[in-house]
Amino acid sequence: MRPRLTEVRIGNLLSEQNLQRIVQKHPHAIDYACLLVAKRFAIGKAVDLAGWSEVADIVIKRALALSHDHEVLWMAWLRVVMGLGLSPTMIDELSRSRNAHIRSFLVQASVDGRINRKPKLALGPALSTVDSSWLVNLVARSQAFSKASFSGHYADEFEHLAKRKIRLIDFDAHLTAIKKANSRAISRTRYGYDDEVEDDDDFAAPPGDWSGFNFGDDDD
Repeated sequence: MRPRLTEVRIGNLLSEQNLQRIVQKHPHAIDYACLLVAKRFAIGKAVDLAGWSEVADIVIKRALALSHDHEVLWMAWLRVVMGLGLSPTMIDELSRSRNAHIRSFLVQASVDGRINRKPKLALGPALSTVDSSWLVNLVARSQAFSKASFSGHYADEFEHLAKRKIRLIDFDAHLTAIKKANSRAISRTRYGYDDEVEDDDDFAAPPGDWSGFNFGDDDD
């Protein structure tokens, strides 16, 4: 079970060097660390971009070799939302993954101009709606990454969604949301939907200048 951040001394954790160690040594906490750093970046606080770039590359390469897709996605997401992009070599390595979430991530990052090289995903002339590639196929068509036609039992339904240009991955929306002073770096709830009513059980602010942060709790 993932430890709750309320059970640790948050004031001693939130230096970037400690967070960088955490994502390498305790990958079960990688989501918390990335969300905290993204919040700091969004509100204009100083961020160790060079350090995070190096750490992200280390974690992504290791996680790809072990097929730890969760770790790959969080570190690639952090690079992208902080404007660090992905190297051509990293894009090629991620493109070879068969994980639909990683491939969908690459599609949206390319469409948004957050990476400077179009990933070679070999989606093919027909986009299946019934196999494991349905997610990346829907993202690719709805975001005009691919012009191929849908195939399979749900082709009509997918075509309807694609014509509406639905956006399943939105990097900008998250950054815009967490720029707000009263927004939480980490959701208090398991599913990411915070209550509108604020409670008094948030994390205490750590020492130093963390103005603009609102530390959330997790209901696990």
